[in-house]
Amino acid sequence: MAEALAAERVALRAAAAAPKPVPIPVPLPPAAAPAPVSAPVSAPVSANVLAPVLAPAAPAARTVRPPRAPLKGATASVPGAPRRSSVQILLLLVGVTLVSVAAIFFITVAWIYAGHEARSAIIALFTVAALVTAGVLRRKRLVATAEGIGALVVVLVLLDAWALRQNDLFGLAAADGAAYWASLW
Repeated sequence: MAEALAAERVALRAAAAAPKPVPIPVPLPPAAAPAPVSAPVSAPVSANVLAPVLAPAAPAARTVRPPRAPLKGATASVPGAPRRSSVQILLLLVGVTLVSVAAIFFITVAWIYAGHEARSAIIALFTVAALVTAGVLRRKRLVATAEGIGALVVVLVLLDAWALRQNDLFGLAAADGAAYWASLW
């Protein structure tokens, strides 16, 4: 009997020292809500019975390791950053260069066969279209392609400036050449 009393005292001390459970309100759906209790519960429930049910689980011990030094020859990479090979970048560079050359030839053909207004409209239309395309590509997270198209836009803007001066729009042909091209930079 003394052993039973000692075991009960140890259990009561352990229950008193255990962290108190914090009730967390959880909304129940209407179908799962408990029915109201009409009769009171007559039998008392001991703390030893409820302790294992209500006691929160102890957080798992976490081991913290110090950061390791990077291996020799390894490069630091940004997580989530797309990897590009040099072949992809080379193809992008060649593609943008070829499109720029094609734009120059297209403007040359338009220069020969079209009038002043048509030339200006064609050049401006292609510049705006390339600028919009670069913005759309940037929003789609095709950053390298957007930058390549942006480089094409720079070429087209320079062609626009050349065409404005050659077509003498706004009297730009009379302006000093060095001052005109310096104002673009």
